Amino acid sequence: MRICLLQIREEKKELEFERQAFLRSLPVGADELISVDFLAHGFEGDIMSFDALVLGGSHYGVAKNYIKSIVPKLDGLVRIINTALRAEIPVLGICFGHQLLAYVCGGSVIRDDKKEEYGTHLMELMAEAKDDALLDEPFATD
Repeated sequence: MRICLLQIREEKKELEFERQAFLRSLPVGADELISVDFLAHGFEGDIMSFDALVLGGSHYGVAKNYIKSIVPKLDGLVRIINTALRAEIPVLGICFGHQLLAYVCGGSVIRDDKKEEYGTHLMELMAEAKDDALLDEPFATD
């Protein structure tokens, strides 16, 4: 399995921390998780050569004016995500990646300062995803 981890971070230390977190959580080896530092290098590869796309986190946000911070790069991100979705390549968005995925799919993202949350949260595997190879290992139960 080849997974593209599309990272939208500015700090090199954060890039590596995020990559290591995904390596601990996904059922793939280091050679199967291809990290792309999108802000620094864009994406020159072929998304069709991957089995899944993971959109990483960022200090950016999609809500209103926050997306303007990355507007020069936004068209490229949207193109990659749309290509993956049309090809039915599984796409997982984490934090900013999830906001970006909602934005691309026509959803709206708002900023709610009163209910804003950051950090790590437990996830539960839903029955509909129990046979998904991408999610199998991290949620394995006895």
